[in-house]
Amino acid sequence: MSNILTGRCMFSLFASIALSGLLTASGCSSSSAGAGAGPDAGGSGGGSGSGSGGTGTCPPLPVPAMPIHAPIIHLGYDGTNQFIGPILGNFTPDSLSVDNNSIATAEPFGDCNLLPTNPSPVTDVVPKVIGLLHSKGAGKAIATVKLGSQSFDVNIVVEKFTPEVIALGKKRYTNPDQPSATRKPCADCHSKADGPDHSPAAIAYLDDAIVRSIATKGTFPDCIDESLGTACTCGQPLCTPIPADRRVLNVPGGHTWEFTPAELDAIVPYLRSLPLRTR
Repeated sequence: MSNILTGRCMFSLFASIALSGLLTASGCSSSSAGAGAGPDAGGSGGGSGSGSGGTGTCPPLPVPAMPIHAPIIHLGYDGTNQFIGPILGNFTPDSLSVDNNSIATAEPFGDCNLLPTNPSPVTDVVPKVIGLLHSKGAGKAIATVKLGSQSFDVNIVVEKFTPEVIALGKKRYTNPDQPSATRKPCADCHSKADGPDHSPAAIAYLDDAIVRSIATKGTFPDCIDESLGTACTCGQPLCTPIPADRRVLNVPGGHTWEFTPAELDAIVPYLRSLPLRTR
């Protein structure tokens, strides 16, 4: 029987996002120019998670009360681009599988030095990338991670996109029409080697609405349903409060940017298509 992952697990994830790469923009904001990294950099610095399984067998790690660091992964599919989502954990699994390979396939990943960009500040054991999910079609599936007699489920949600939508998101990201102080290329900051990460390593656990809010207003919701990665009404079951001091991006001058409606619909699909960024 699979373990049920609830409040404490997802709080560690969102606390880690709020306290690290995604939320710290190193002085790059809607009131600072920022040095561009080239129009095709795409924010995909660091190692790519599309490797062939890492460097071999990792030494065993202690399995704490929170072995998997997100029970949901949001991916995309457009028939052209590659969409990869990481499974983060504190152990080397015995096996990793997906119940519907027409939706996604799983790749064990054994690079013991490959850390996510947003490690958890809650657990003493830094989570690692223990598996990669590759989308194969739109729909829902479940990945099962096994360790001995224990198994842990990760829900997979794959949205259908089009290559044209991805291209529009890339254009807004790298070279937007009618650029201005509030319509700068996202790549000006995020393509830097030390720029804030918003590859799937940082956003695969969040739904589109939350990522759009971060992109346009620099804010998280008050509470998040840890089982879905969505905003929820505080006080409901599985609804984890985000501390007030972690709901706004720590960016001097703010993180407020303008998008046309079409660009706003396209930016998250493009971010989901970026190579996995790791440290």
